[in-house]
Amino acid sequence: MERGVVTEETPKEEPKEEPKEEPAAVAVEEAAAEPEPEPEPEPEPAAAMGEAVEVADGVWVVTGAQQVPQLSDQFGGMMPVKQGNFIIVDFAFTNDSNEAKTLHNAALMLTDKDGREYDPDTDSFGYIAAEKDIFLEQVNPGVTTNGQVIFSVAPDASGFKLQLMPTNLFSLAEPKEVALGF
Repeated sequence: MERGVVTEETPKEEPKEEPKEEPAAVAVEEAAAEPEPEPEPEPEPAAAMGEAVEVADGVWVVTGAQQVPQLSDQFGGMMPVKQGNFIIVDFAFTNDSNEAKTLHNAALMLTDKDGREYDPDTDSFGYIAAEKDIFLEQVNPGVTTNGQVIFSVAPDASGFKLQLMPTNLFSLAEPKEVALGF
């Protein structure tokens, strides 16, 4: 060493090794970080005819259903016989709310085993007896009224279920189903 000059020898730094995680540990940490998605709830089984079905603030009971190849006039020949494939559904509706409700076509829909959806046949309302034509009629709180609806369906359709929706178009209540048995 030379005099008056001080040199310090700096120690060499060893490169630091990053700790290595085992692949299994990484997978366990990732699984813990991401919660498993919740399984979707099982769909509620379809109710049977004659069973009371509550949807939002109404109670429906399907009292009968039949498949017919033609519709006849309820008033003795004022309307021609209508040919086709029809499902006629009789039901009772009870208003379970505190205010009057108006039934409308969107409250009922028919589905078949192939997933096809049928709306009520508005051209067939003239074939419904006046006392059972309750669509667009007011149902007061606590009152039960009997009604009928007709659906025009495909000739090969079967496995019918009636979907019952809330009477309030803006309700978030889930529809319920009634199996018609054919």
